[in-house]
Amino acid sequence: MVRRINSVYQALAKPNALGNSPRITPRLWHREVFDGLPPVAYYAGHYRGFDAARPCLFQDVQFGQNGKHKGTAKIHVRGEMSRLQFRYVKWLEELDRRQQSVSIVPSTKRAECVLLIALAVAQFIQVHPFINGNGRTSRIIINFFLIRFGMRPMQDYPRPPDPYLSVLDVALSGQYAPLCDYILTSAYPIRSST
Repeated sequence: MVRRINSVYQALAKPNALGNSPRITPRLWHREVFDGLPPVAYYAGHYRGFDAARPCLFQDVQFGQNGKHKGTAKIHVRGEMSRLQFRYVKWLEELDRRQQSVSIVPSTKRAECVLLIALAVAQFIQVHPFINGNGRTSRIIINFFLIRFGMRPMQDYPRPPDPYLSVLDVALSGQYAPLCDYILTSAYPIRSST
């Protein structure tokens, strides 16, 4: 699995043939990382919802500590992911435009990037589009944005240590500051001067 994750990150770091940054494609990243892995090989890259060929994808899910959160209803996952990817594109366009501004100081640009990352990952996790692998895919999303805007990617595998899950849980309630702080600390760790 580590090799598969690294292959996704290598692709994220390379511009495409037109010189553009890679697109944000959680479904393809999920397929790349989980293809052929248990519990069921066809989970890879397939959203929850109705699919006559894949009946076990027709499930609602609960996640978080003690199943505290509910993912988007199975019948709405495809539509919600389509809307979310549209928002990702719009957010990236706006952030790209703002990043070009010489009047915005670098720390503000970095903060705007990190807030976008927190929004993107919290909304992805809230949808919980896959039967399994949502956490790993959400960390690929985080690293997509960090790499895209010239920041150091955070640890992905194994799962980042606490307080990652705690701050993600808080972000699901709409409070993004702790997750932003966590991402900034991961991308720019504080080094001791000793």
